[in-house]
Amino acid sequence: GPLEGDVQPFLDFVCKVYQNFPNTLKAAFDKPVAGQTRPTVRKSTESFKVVTECPLIVMFLFQLYDTYAQPNVQTLLPLMVKAINLRAPANARQQPANAALFVDFIASQVKTLSFLTYLLRGSADWVRPHKEIIPLSVVQLLVSCPHDSIAVRKELLVATRHILATDFREGFYQHVDIFLDEKLLVGTSRGAGDSLRPLAYSLLAEVVHHVRMMLSMQQLSKAVHLFSRNVHDASLPLTVQTTSIRLLMNLVEGIYHKHNQDQEKAVGAAGAVNPAAEASVKGRKLLVRILDTFVRKFGTLKEYTKKLSEAKTKDKLDDPGLLLEFMPFRSGSLSDIVIDINKEISDCKQLIKTLIVAVRTVVWSVSNVKGQSVPRGMQEHESLITAKLLRHSLKCFSIYSSNDAASTKEEKEILDLLAGIFTVLDERTFRDVFTLNLQVLFDHLLRKDTCIAVPQHFLSNQSVTKPFTDILLQFLVQRIRDLSSSDKHEGQVILNLFKTIFIGISTYPDNEHVLKQHVRQIVIACLKHAMQEKRATSYYL
Repeated sequence: GPLEGDVQPFLDFVCKVYQNFPNTLKAAFDKPVAGQTRPTVRKSTESFKVVTECPLIVMFLFQLYDTYAQPNVQTLLPLMVKAINLRAPANARQQPANAALFVDFIASQVKTLSFLTYLLRGSADWVRPHKEIIPLSVVQLLVSCPHDSIAVRKELLVATRHILATDFREGFYQHVDIFLDEKLLVGTSRGAGDSLRPLAYSLLAEVVHHVRMMLSMQQLSKAVHLFSRNVHDASLPLTVQTTSIRLLMNLVEGIYHKHNQDQEKAVGAAGAVNPAAEASVKGRKLLVRILDTFVRKFGTLKEYTKKLSEAKTKDKLDDPGLLLEFMPFRSGSLSDIVIDINKEISDCKQLIKTLIVAVRTVVWSVSNVKGQSVPRGMQEHESLITAKLLRHSLKCFSIYSSNDAASTKEEKEILDLLAGIFTVLDERTFRDVFTLNLQVLFDHLLRKDTCIAVPQHFLSNQSVTKPFTDILLQFLVQRIRDLSSSDKHEGQVILNLFKTIFIGISTYPDNEHVLKQHVRQIVIACLKHAMQEKRATSYYL
């Protein structure tokens, strides 16, 4: 090409700029000698702004003239790594006159880091000798980056995320406390919230995911607190809330194993004060806190799904009257909010599915963690949280359309997943939850036929079929009279439940013993009401 003759001279110039970078830094922030003033115009080889522009140009030149890449990278790479590892004097940020210069310095380092991540994606072997230094430099840049330089911090977060996609991420593991500090990750600038937080928390989720099994209980507690808040933060997109749920689910495994290890250490000499005993109690509390977070999220989702269902007729939501109803679920002013209903419904369904899978994991963990005095299963307050789960979660299914076959199929799959949560409970907790809340399930059956998937799942699951058959029969025997009620639908639902029980008995013959306890009562009640009612057909079916 016509520029090829100028490529090498330009690359030599870039090398010179980076060779001068330490001197440029020194000249920019060192106090001038008495009688001298700092130059208002700097040489191009001693300018942070020039350094900021160079990496992108070099990247384009390497793409256009790839023969120049390898020989020049060998010269440039060590200089660039050294440049991003340099630090300004401690007092550089405190002097107002240096504020703009300091931002330019950090921006030039971040641009250089972005170029290094470009090399990582295509030529990782060239960068590998600097595997230890680059992650450390990234962490130092996060700490140093001015809070009000949002664009610079955003580019730094993007570059960091690229590094996390490679095995260089191992260098971040020892600095996880810095990533868990929101002030360092996002900054304290008021404008940082909307533009940086989704990116920053997605990045943090990746970091924590990789180190979850190495974290201390204190770090786990910090991560749980941070991401539990994000799950309920309406200013974050549903996709980021879903990522936060997924991360909390992954943390459960680390907490569960850490708790069990601490529990084993805690079993020591009688009367001995063992710090592991306190840590093991904290582990269970963390699991319950995650469970409570998920259940409360269902509590807010049941209102949000209702609003989405009502607004489903429109593709985009821009009616001010309807938008006002969505304000509690969004941050910003009314004029800033435009909601794409179809996308929002799709994201919400994905969130519900992720939440249900996550709840199952944490319910199993709470039910099975080792305890010093507590037997396997849930304590009373934990059972009450699980009971709330049933009440809140069923109301979220209003988001599924009953007119669409694909939506109905998807709804049944999610209902099966929801029912699966309760099958991992111990029998005592299962009975507590459903003895008190079967009316809730029945009311939903009256409103939505698809909810029959929940009792069907229980009756076909070996671990809970016997207790659920017993609980359901006790409930239905008291409602035999309603078989011929003026509300035909209610009678049909009761009849369907009886049929489901009988089908379950053919699969699990052990349930027959449970049915025998209620047969006499069922037959007497049916004959009694059949004589009293005009439409007695239902009692003979």
